Amino acid sequence: MHDEIATELEARQQELNDRLKLLTSDNKSFQVTASYLLDLAQRSAQLFSESDEALQQKLLEYVLSNIELNDKKLSYILNEPFKTIFETKKKSLSAHNSNIWCKIVDAFQTSVLEAVNDQKLKNLVSLFNLSADLI
Repeated sequence: MHDEIATELEARQQELNDRLKLLTSDNKSFQVTASYLLDLAQRSAQLFSESDEALQQKLLEYVLSNIELNDKKLSYILNEPFKTIFETKKKSLSAHNSNIWCKIVDAFQTSVLEAVNDQKLKNLVSLFNLSADLI
């Protein structure tokens, strides 16, 4: 049992070391993707209101899925990376956790790592002229 726990901890430590290396190195694609997501999040209301229906649809498809309107009640599922960030914030607030910002930043970093090669995000970047100058 001791060997199993030691192996699991070593694997987790290696994973964290790899992530630390990625986050602290000069990883341009990570920084650019983070900037795009921040720009999209900050300007989403403006981008949506100033766009035509086709662009509004693309923006909604990136952020939400399974959108339904039943009896004047809107239901939807948040897509990644927004789902991870929202759930982390919600859990942190409900637990009255003082480390809320650390957890939200960690969720954002995880989301950015997952979004680095996201073709839908790259498409939105070009459609909405998102900025990579925020970081």
